Amino acid sequence: SLSRKHIKHLDLSGIGITGEEFAGHELTLPKLDYLNLSNCKALTCNGYLELLRIFGSTLKTLILIDTTAFNLETQNRKPKKLLPNLKRLEVGSQNRMDTIYLNSLLRTTGGQLKRLNVPKSRIDFQAKYIPKCYVTSFTSLRH
Repeated sequence: SLSRKHIKHLDLSGIGITGEEFAGHELTLPKLDYLNLSNCKALTCNGYLELLRIFGSTLKTLILIDTTAFNLETQNRKPKKLLPNLKRLEVGSQNRMDTIYLNSLLRTTGGQLKRLNVPKSRIDFQAKYIPKCYVTSFTSLRH
């Protein structure tokens, strides 16, 4: 039988969730280290923060390819290190990606990030915060 305590990978890609469906739930997946939210076009900022509240402390890999972009620093929110153990972040969109979005995501990571993969993205790069990690797969980069 499958027990929640054994789940390590969760792939929610392409599902029309906002993330807010998880609000108020005390769901725990203590071994979850991989979360794929690619193509979750309905994902909201509050929903994303709710998912990180529940799952963020154990995640090592987070995939956000073609997911709705939002600024975690809006409305006087200062994102905390909700992803303290994250080692790999994949984020990108075929549209031009806002550096504010990228910066706000990076600020939620702890000091463990080793790989930032930004496929399919065009970025006008004005980053104020870049972690010391291996950055790969920019389609175009303007500084």
